[in-house]
This record gives sequence, structure tokens and C-alpha cells, in this order.
Amino acid sequence: MALIDECVYKELEDLFENLKKSCQKIADDTNNESGDKLHETTSKTQEKLTALSSRLDEILNIITKENEAYPKITAMKASLLYEKAKILLSTDENPECKVKLDEALALITEIKEHPLITYLYLRCVNHLAYVLSKLGDFNKSRNLLEEITSCEFNPNIVVYSTEELFCTGEIDRSQAQAKLHKLAINNYQMLSWVYIKQGLDLESARIQHEILERELTFGESDPVDWATRCARIAVLHLSKMRWLSARYYLSAAGNVLDRLERDMIDHPELAKAQAELARGWIYYALRLFDASKAKDIDRICNEIFQDESSSSVLDSCEEHKQNAEEEEESVLDPKLQFKFAAQDVRVEDVPATFIKNLEQAKALFYYTNTWLKRARLYYTLRDHPFMYVSCVLDLSELYRYLAFYEIDLDAQYNVQKRRADALEALSGILKEVRPQCYIAVSVELLRELAEVQIELMGLNLKRIYKMQADANGNPENIKRRVDAVSTIQTKLEKFGNMLGHGSFDEQEGCDNPRDSIMEDGNTTSE
Repeated sequence: MALIDECVYKELEDLFENLKKSCQKIADDTNNESGDKLHETTSKTQEKLTALSSRLDEILNIITKENEAYPKITAMKASLLYEKAKILLSTDENPECKVKLDEALALITEIKEHPLITYLYLRCVNHLAYVLSKLGDFNKSRNLLEEITSCEFNPNIVVYSTEELFCTGEIDRSQAQAKLHKLAINNYQMLSWVYIKQGLDLESARIQHEILERELTFGESDPVDWATRCARIAVLHLSKMRWLSARYYLSAAGNVLDRLERDMIDHPELAKAQAELARGWIYYALRLFDASKAKDIDRICNEIFQDESSSSVLDSCEEHKQNAEEEEESVLDPKLQFKFAAQDVRVEDVPATFIKNLEQAKALFYYTNTWLKRARLYYTLRDHPFMYVSCVLDLSELYRYLAFYEIDLDAQYNVQKRRADALEALSGILKEVRPQCYIAVSVELLRELAEVQIELMGLNLKRIYKMQADANGNPENIKRRVDAVSTIQTKLEKFGNMLGHGSFDEQEGCDNPRDSIMEDGNTTSE
């Protein structure tokens, strides 16, 4: 069995150092834009790389796999292929890069558990998965990443870089665990990205949870960045209507930020992170309200048409009802939840099931409105005008959903009136303070205002009918009143439709459509 003495390792180290100097010279010549000199330096570097690679091949030919030097020499050879692949990747030569990485992995896969090989193996797989994703082969990229993220490797790794492989002196191991942790996190992040590309949102959320869990265990993550990414996981769960999971992640993010604020830790991104978390809670409430309203409307429609449906349609409705119940049960299933073992999360007391009554709607509205106020403290009209407008429009949406669950007509009217007041106040402020911003959002604002006025007209119709019905009034008198208010409502609907076309000249019998709206509105309320 041939033995490799220290002189051979020293020779390899010298060859590698010369190669590093040539690579550095290429970088300097590239910055200096010296074309002829750059070509000459590149040629010499290629010659040095070939010489080092040939020398490694000679050594591999005279030793066997049982030789104690075989893992290190093989790792050196694979490292050179890996470095070549990195250069090819930087120049977008992806097919050639894949070939080099495949060659490197072919050399070291059988001995990937060796302390000299493990880190190199993980790096090669990491780059190969990225190259495959760039080439569009997401399935193979996913399989590679799932394999290495599920494997448990020996943490006692000896070498963490190509330089350390060729070094014959003492190696600094102070950053060893940090490097391994960073590479593992990178592999998880890439796997999460591949899942997103394949439309597997919940799988991506699971991987992102694992990343946050590892960062909590390792204890060196930035708390604000951690909280921001935690809140983003909630969005993935909201897309699948997993309210409990979304609430858990938003609560976990809030716990971290609240701790920083309570301990008076000065962080430059804390205010921004709190505003983004507020946006997360607003999105949570709007999604939950929207899904709950759609579910209620669907249920009411099924009840209305149930008596008129054929037996086949009834069977379909029963099946739909059963599927809806199963869906809600799956949403509430605690087994589907992932929780942070390293953090005790205080979950916010806010509805996390479909809204079924006014009490739940009010609880969700008031809690979300608190966060909306916090968001407006950061997204000011001066610094973030469009985000400020977005917050007011979100408030308008919250009022609209709350009115849907209000039973009393007067309460519905008051909620819609507050909605109108908020929109009119925003419109007036923008006209005075931010005229350019007003021009950009005026159509949306006017459309919202028209919708509110139509809602108020409808509520006034119900009030008139209820008042006359209670007083046992003349049916003909009621009909005349209803017809009069219906005419006003028709004008409002026509005005709302014209907003979409941006034309005000077609309004009949009125010089200023907004004056007509206000006059009709006053007549109705009287």
C-alpha cells in the first residue's frame, strides 16, 4: 500500500496557493479592464489548474480506496471540480456546471459520511439542486434537497472549505458549527423555494417552520428578521384557510416584537416590523371575514332553493355540506399544527374559525382595528401615502364586513355611516395635502363612496318599509315611497357604473353628479 508523506501534501498546497494567486490576478485584471493581460493571466491560470488536477490524478492512481490518504486526495479532486462549477455558474453556463458537479458527486457520494467529505458533499448537492432548478428540473432538485435535509450527518466535520483541504498547518475551527448551520439553513430555504415553485404552499410553510425552529435552537438569528419571516409563514396558511396555524405564527411574531419593545431594546427595524405584522393581522381578518361571508351566503342560498331542488340536487347539497364540515374540521385539527418547541407562544385571543355571529365579528373587528391604528402610526400620509390610503381602504372593508353581521338596521346604518365618514375624510385630506396621490386613487375612492351610498339607500328602503309596516300604513303610499327611493338608488348605481368609465357627461338632469348624490341622500334620510 503506497503511503503519502508530508512532502506530497506540501507540494499540493504550493500548487493550490499558486492557483489562488492566479485567480486573484484575474480578478484584478478584470477590474482594471486590461484585455490582453487578462487573456494571458487566464491562460496561465488554466495551466496551473490542469497541473494540479493532473497531479491529483497521479496520486489517486497509485493508492487504493483502503489507503488512509484516499478520502483527502479524493476530496481535493472533488473540490477542484466544485470550484470549476462555481465559476461556470457565475457565467450562466448551467449545463456545463451540472456536468462538473455530477463528476464531483460521483467521486465522493460513497464516502459522504467521512469527516473530510461531508461538508463538501453538502455544498455540491446544494449547488446542483440550484442548477437543476435553473434548468427547470424541479422534481430532481426537490428529491436531492429532501434527501440531504432528512439525513443526520456526523457534526464532527474536519474540513469546511477548499482552502482547509489543501492546508498543511493548523486549521481554525471556531466557525465550524456556524458554517454547517448556515449551509443547512440554505438547503432548507432552497427546498422551501422549490416547493413554492411547484405550488406546494403548505410543504413550503413546514420547511420554513423548521428553519425558524433551527434558528431558535442555534440562538444567533436577528429577532426582528425572525419575526418578519414568521409572519410571512402565516400568509401561506391563510391561502389554505388554516386559521389556527396563521393565528399561531402571527402571535409568535408578535410575542418576539413585544419582548423587544418591553425590554426597550433599540432596533432600527422594529417599527417597520411592527407595521408589517399589523398588515399581516389585517390580511388575516379580511381573509377570514371574506371566507366566512361566502360560506354564509352559500348556506343561505342552499336553504332558499332546498325545497325547489330535485333529489339529485339535494344530494349534491348534502355532499357539499359534508365536504364543508370536513374542511372546517381539517382546519381545526390540532395535529396539523406545527409549534415552536424552543419558544412559549402566547396565542392571541382572536377568532380562528369561520365567523358565525355578531359577537365573533365584533371581536375580530375590534382586535384588527387596533392593529390597523398601529399600522397608520408607521405608514403616515407624509412618508408612505399609498400605504396610508391602503390602510383606510382596509378599514372600509372591515366596516363592510361588520355591517354584514349586524342584525339591527340602525346598527347597520351606523356602521356604514362610519365607513362613509372615513372615506370622505381621506378624500378631503388627499385633496388638500397630497393632490397627486388623490389623482392616482380618486377612482377607487369614488367607487367606494358610491358603494357606501348605495348601501345606505338600501338600508333606508328597509327602514321605510319597516316603519310603514309597523304602522299598518296604506300599501299604495308605501309603494310610492319605495318607487321614489328606488329611483334615487338607480341614479346612484348609474353613477357608480360611470366611475368605471371615467365619464361624467352622460349624467341626466344634473350638472354635478356628487351634488345629486348628496341631495338624494338628504331626501332619503328625511
